[in-house]
This record gives sequence, structure tokens and C-alpha cells, in this order.
Amino acid sequence: MDNNTRKVTKIDPVKELKTKLSNTVFLLKNEQIHQEEYYYLLYLLVGHWQQEISMHGVSNYFQIQRQLKNDQLKEIAAIFDPISEKINFITLVEINDVFAKIDRYVLKERMVEIFEDLFVKISELVQKSDKQLMFKEGFYTFFYALVNIENAKIYNPFVGNHPFPLYLSGSLDFFGQEVNSIQRGIALLRHFIRSTQEFDTKYPFRIENSDALWNWNPHNEKFDVIAALPPIGNILPMRLEGQFGAIKSFEHYILERSINLVKSNSKLVLMVSNKFLSSNNSSDIKLKERLIELDLIEKIISIPEILINKKGLQLSILVLNGKKDTKGKIQFVNANEYIEISNSDSHHRSLFRLLELLQAIRKNEITKGISILPNNEVYFNDLNVFKYLRTIIKTAENETLVKISDLVRVVKGSNSDSIVEGKTVTFRDLKNSKLDYQLELENLEETKLLTQTIQINETCILVSLIGNSLRPTLFIYDGKPIYITENTLALKINETLVVSGYLINELYESYFIEQIESIRFGATIPFIDKNDFLNITVKLPSLNEQQLRLKYLSKIQEESIEKQSANESQVKLLESELIEQNTYLRHKLAGPSSNVKYHIAQVRSILNNTLNNYSEILHTKLSAKHEYTLGDYLEFIERDAKKIHDAVSSQLKVSNEIESKQLSKIDILSFMHHYVSQQKDKSQNHYEINFEYLHEDAFERQNRANVYINGNIELLIEMLDNMIENAIKHAFEGKGRDKIQIYLIGGITFEEGPGISLLISNSGKPIPSNITINEFVRKGFTSKQEDGNGYGGWYINEIVKQMNGRMSLIDETVHGRAPEKDMVTSFEIEFPIFE
Repeated sequence: MDNNTRKVTKIDPVKELKTKLSNTVFLLKNEQIHQEEYYYLLYLLVGHWQQEISMHGVSNYFQIQRQLKNDQLKEIAAIFDPISEKINFITLVEINDVFAKIDRYVLKERMVEIFEDLFVKISELVQKSDKQLMFKEGFYTFFYALVNIENAKIYNPFVGNHPFPLYLSGSLDFFGQEVNSIQRGIALLRHFIRSTQEFDTKYPFRIENSDALWNWNPHNEKFDVIAALPPIGNILPMRLEGQFGAIKSFEHYILERSINLVKSNSKLVLMVSNKFLSSNNSSDIKLKERLIELDLIEKIISIPEILINKKGLQLSILVLNGKKDTKGKIQFVNANEYIEISNSDSHHRSLFRLLELLQAIRKNEITKGISILPNNEVYFNDLNVFKYLRTIIKTAENETLVKISDLVRVVKGSNSDSIVEGKTVTFRDLKNSKLDYQLELENLEETKLLTQTIQINETCILVSLIGNSLRPTLFIYDGKPIYITENTLALKINETLVVSGYLINELYESYFIEQIESIRFGATIPFIDKNDFLNITVKLPSLNEQQLRLKYLSKIQEESIEKQSANESQVKLLESELIEQNTYLRHKLAGPSSNVKYHIAQVRSILNNTLNNYSEILHTKLSAKHEYTLGDYLEFIERDAKKIHDAVSSQLKVSNEIESKQLSKIDILSFMHHYVSQQKDKSQNHYEINFEYLHEDAFERQNRANVYINGNIELLIEMLDNMIENAIKHAFEGKGRDKIQIYLIGGITFEEGPGISLLISNSGKPIPSNITINEFVRKGFTSKQEDGNGYGGWYINEIVKQMNGRMSLIDETVHGRAPEKDMVTSFEIEFPIFE
């Protein structure tokens, strides 16, 4: 590019307008008005758009209402004009100066977009005091696609801040209620914009300033559709009793009030919390039972979290229909299956495949993410979508699918209250192997029994209901009982139908794991419900085929173990040789690298002391075509020699320092609590850091209070500090939502005995998909030139190896090992337990 050529930056007029309008929000911050009254700016925007508001010739801003000619705006002005009385006149003039300079052509062409952008900017300030939920555009498009019916009469009992007037279409008759006058005003503004821009949408539109909790459907009208997005999570402002008992949520209230209307061939589209769907409250259960008895539930659709503006909130859409086509059945839909996430350029991009989802729902067919179940297979106490999703399983000709409940009997056992000591089976005692699955009774100690244990006196399969693994284990009764807690399920198999070894192996198959994942709940401690587990299906060939498969699997697994053992031995041998070679090479280079620095310095001194034209010689080039001089090359040699010397010295120093640290017995639970407590103080609220340990019983070696590892506290601190620094430097985005979660997990197995696992997870940007653990721990490796010297991962791994541990890298966006859903990367570090 010519030096005289200026780079012209093209200005986006819409973006520029949005920025100017968003700045008006801050002009109100020093005014004595409630934050919710900032929405007054939306009214001014619409007034200027229609050229019905102007400061010219108006000495008192309160006279604005008299200039309004449009009847709809007059109704809206009655809501917003009183706010102007609270605002300083000079501030109003400043705001008007901004609005007066608006490019009306841009405003005319993009009014909806500009209005909604200003609404979002105001909402970001109001959100802390405003309990109203907001959603991304894709959600509203989807919700109102379920609502819209040609020539329908629609009732919305809780209008709120939701932009429904922008999504309704066709010949409609709309009636809504909203107790908050400002939120009612926003809805009227949106309808005014829509009806002004699109002349074919002038449908009857009424919103009353009234409370549906006190006065439901005040005119006792008949409606085709009730569309409700209630204030989820808010406590009802009064005590209400219904026909099923106490009403404790907005969802219950709306459902109970809608039953009679839906029965008379109407439809209800209602947003509900998953907490309500799973509620065990007696009145909620009775209500859900009644809805199923009346066959009113048409579909329940989970809402993807990425469409909601609040993290961790799980919501669904419940559709009741008095004239549904699928009589006696309910459609369960997991909309997450229609969210496509791309990690290109290290950014999360999500695409909601809305049309594809709507087509799948309307087809009423079982497909990925969609199940259709008869009413008699649905539990009254839990209508959560994920409980009913069914994995489509392909079977061979000689296979059938059978529910677990048809193959086993749950062993209820006997109460152990009168027994003081016995062999209790905990999570860590259960096996996690297809081949080695028999409970090792000789390793169980007689200890004081925990409370609420169950005595087992018969041969059965034990399955864990908590954690991320079922750990199916065969217990063979030898006359001495064992004791289990409520977290373990004991199953007596029907030997005329299934072979125990075959069934245990089948529980590890991918098709079975997919079904398990769909019913597993819990953020901190994952768990599955006993009844859900019993309803999962397994492939069941003939008994003879089962025996043959089991024999074949055993042979394959034995060969695999032999190969793995041989490979591991070879790897250890190669690692040992490589370490020896590296150590030898580092020591061999230490002297020469130091000598090179000295020799170059001596060459400079000789040249300087013996040559009169030393400076001139330093500027000499090999030829006129060459760029660099003799002086340049000397500097290059000095620079590179220094790099080699520093690298060799650093590696020798670090390796020697790590190896010199003494290992001792460390209480890892106590250490981690203390370490994270200090880190919380250091974080200065720039990021969140937490520590917890999963399924506590995994650490209880028969009531053992402490878990020890053989390590070094200094090295542990350096290891964790490096990992946290990695997350801060390479993953965190600095948007106030950065988080590190550290979990301590029991039940890990080493050759020498039991172990524990530290799962260190972080939010933010995921580690690039092309980076493996081997690359991460390779000395000198960096993903980008500016990322650092490449010693961080190697150093962490050296510390782990020094303490006889092992490390792995987990992409949480794929594997989901961490309980927290917003984690993107985890490092799992495992140490043997010090006995």
C-alpha cells in the first residue's frame, strides 16, 4: 500500500446509531428514578420515530403529550409521561439532543432491531433488580411457532417483558394481563411498531393493567390458545389453595386454572421449570396425575440452556391440548439435540436448527432426541424430558430388547439396625472391569456399620446408583452377609433368561451407556433413579449365544490385557531410555554451551584490541547483495548461544530441584481445603474457584476420616499454581464468569492399590482440539508462538511423576467428565493413596 494512501474505515450507520442510543442510558444513572423506569427511553425512541415528540418550542417537557396525534401513542404516553416529571430538565434536553440527530431513514428501515438492542442495553442494567427471565431470539421464534394458530384467539395471563407482539402473525385476537404498568407499556410499544410497519397485522390487541393471580380471565372469555411465560422462580405473593391442595408455584396456578378451558378443545403452551416437572410436592403430583388421566398433555420440550440468559436454569415447554392427535400418548423432546456447536477459531458458535426441530415434532415419530410414550409408562411425580428419552437401538436377527426389570428382581434385603459390625460395600469396593467383576470379599474389613445399611444374604449383582459409572459387580454369597447403602442396588438375576457375566458386560456397551446418560442427574453428585434404571433395555440373545459371547469376550479381553501390559512395559522402557538420554545430553551440553558464550566474548575482545578499523570491519558485508554485517552475525551467535545456555541450565536446575524434594505423608483433603481457601483470597473476585469431593463414601475406608498421598507440599502448590495460571492466561475471557472447579474423586485403582483423582476444570475457551496430553507435557511445546516457553505442561507432568502419579487431559465439550456444565477443559491427576 502506498504511504500516502489512507485506509478508509467504513462506518456502519446502524451500529453507530445503536451506540449513541445506548449512551443515553448512562445519562439517567444520576437521576432519582427506579432502574426499571429507564425503559422510558424506548417510548422516546418510538415518539421520535413517528416525529410526534420534539423539544423545539416546548419550554416544559411535560407538554409533550399534547403534541401526540396517534391514539395508540396517547395510551402509551399515559404510562411513560409521569416518569419525565422525575427527570431533571437539563438531562431531558441532553437526551433529546441525541434523539434529534437520529438518521430517520436508518430508523425507519431497522426500527425493530434498534428498539430491541436498546431494550437489551437497558435490561442489562435492570436485570439485578428485575426478576423477569429473558431469552434469545431463537427461543421466542420456537415458542410462538407452537402458539400460532390461524384465526386464533390468544390469552396471555402474564405478559412481562417478552417480545411476543413481534412474533404473533395472521388473523388473531389477543388479550393479555400485566400488573406492571411499564412492562405493559413496552408490550404496547412493540405492538405499535409491528402494526405500523406491517399493515396486514392489525389484529385486535388488548392488554389490561391487572393481575391474573387475583383475577384470572377477568371477562370469562373462551380462547383457542393460552400462551404463558410466567415469572419462573418467583414466590407467589399470596397463599393460594386449589382443588389439589396448596398452590406453591406460578406453573401450578396456570395449569389448574387452564384445565377446564383446555378440556373444551383449547390449547395451553406453558414454560415450566424442570424443578416443577420433578416436584414431589403432594399437590403438584395430584395435579400432574389429573392431567395424565384427562389425557391433556400433548408434548414436553426441554429448552437448551444456551437460549436462556441465566446459567444453570433448566426449563421446558409443556403443551396441553384438548384435541390432540396422539391420544393416550405424550411426546418428549430434547431440543438440545437440535443445537449445533462449532469450536472453530477457538470460539463457541451455536446454531439452533429450529425448522428441523419443528418438522420433527410435527411428524410425531420416534427419532433422535424425541420419544413418544403411552400415558401408563409416565410417572406422575416426574415429567422431566430426560427421564423418558429412549435411545434407538439396532439389534441383530437373533436379538430382542428386554427391560432390566424383566430379567432381575430387586433384592430388598433385611434391616441391619440391630447389627453393630459387618462388611460394608462402598463405591470404591465395586469393580469397574468387564473381565474382573467379582466382589473380593477377602478385601472387605469388618467395621462398625453406617446408618441405614441393608443386609444382603443371597448371590446378586451390585450396581452403583451414584457417580459416573455403574460399576456392576457380582457378589457370590458364601454364608456370610454383606451390607450396602441406599446408593447401591442389589439385583437377583433370572438365570433361566440371562447369564450374570453376559448382563454385566452388556452394561458397559455404548448403547446401554447412552441410555444411562439420558437418565443421570445431579451437578455435584451424579445419580440415577432405581426405577429409571430398571426400565432401560438390553439386548438379549439366547442363553447359548450369551455363553458363547461371554467366552469370546473373555478371550478377547485377556489378549487385550496381555498386549496392553506388553505395550506398557515397552513404553516404560523407552521412557526410561529417553530420560537417561536427555539427562546425558543436558549434562554433555552444559559445559560446551557455557564455553561458546565465553569464546564469542573473547573473539570480540581480540578484534577490538588488535584492529584499528574494528568498527568499520563490524559493518562489513559478504557482498552488496547481502543484508547482514559481520557485527549482526556476531550478535546472532551471541543471542542463540545464550538461549542454548539458558535452556540447558534451566532444565538441569528444574530437574534437579524436583528430584531433590523429599516426599512425605500429606492429608490431601485438608491440603486442598486450605489451598483453595488461599486461592479464593488471591483471586480478588476476578474469577471463581471452588473445591469439593464427589460421592463422599468413596473416601471412607470404613469410616476413615483422612485420605493421604505420598507427596511434597511445595511441589503440589507449584503444580496447582501452574494449572491455575494456565487457565487464567489461555482460557479465561475476563467477562466476570470465569471459573475453576477442583474435584477430589475416590475409587481410582493403581497396580499397588487404591488411589484418588484431582479433577481440575476451568471455564472459558477450550484447549485446541489438536492438542493431546503427550503434546501438552512435551518440553518446549506451545500452541502459538506467543503462548510461552513451552515448559509449563512439562513441569507439571514432572511433578506428577515425581509423586508417582499420572495425568490426563479431558475436553469437557466432548466427554463431560466434570459435573459443572460450563467447564470446557479438565486435567485429571491421579495419585496412589498412602496406606
